[in-house]
Amino acid sequence: LQDRGDGTYRIRSGHRRVTAARLAGLTRVPAIVWPEGAETFDSAVDTWLENLHRKDLSPLERGEMLTLLMKRFELPRSAETASRLGLSKTSFYRYLALKDAPPDVKKALTDGVLGIAQAERIAGIQATDVRATLIQAAKEGVPAKRIDDALEGHRAGGVISRDLLKAGVRSKANGRKGGGHEPDMTWARAKVRELGQSVGLS
Repeated sequence: LQDRGDGTYRIRSGHRRVTAARLAGLTRVPAIVWPEGAETFDSAVDTWLENLHRKDLSPLERGEMLTLLMKRFELPRSAETASRLGLSKTSFYRYLALKDAPPDVKKALTDGVLGIAQAERIAGIQATDVRATLIQAAKEGVPAKRIDDALEGHRAGGVISRDLLKAGVRSKANGRKGGGHEPDMTWARAKVRELGQSVGLS
């Protein structure tokens, strides 16, 4: 609670807990009272920390809130800021990266096609067609590890083949058949062909 200095108080954080207490018929609840004139920054951080743990907030919404908070108080992108806001360095930079992610990556994240970590990695790709292939691969059920390997190969100067999408179709088919199937070697064969071409054996 924030002491207003006139005998009344303002709820700084914990609105849902107060609502629940009222619904339960409680007339008294334990609370921390901040003195009159407490810094606005502290109040903003309290609100941020409460919202950070709301399950109904998406990663993009958290990134938006974080960006607004940093802009309002001119906070730097640093490990110290992450610590002050109750975040690990990884989560801190990930939320900021997703805030600036391309629209296609944001949509895939919102739709549940991509996870947070994978969305962050794909967001760093400038080529729209490459991003589209990777996102489509995720939609087709291509294993995340295979998509990550393709992404790393692209960063190393390799080409992402449309065969990556076919792997998703096979993965779904194999899943319907059950166990006992041979491993899919298409990816390995493609790599062998690429290697052969690079040394003049094609």
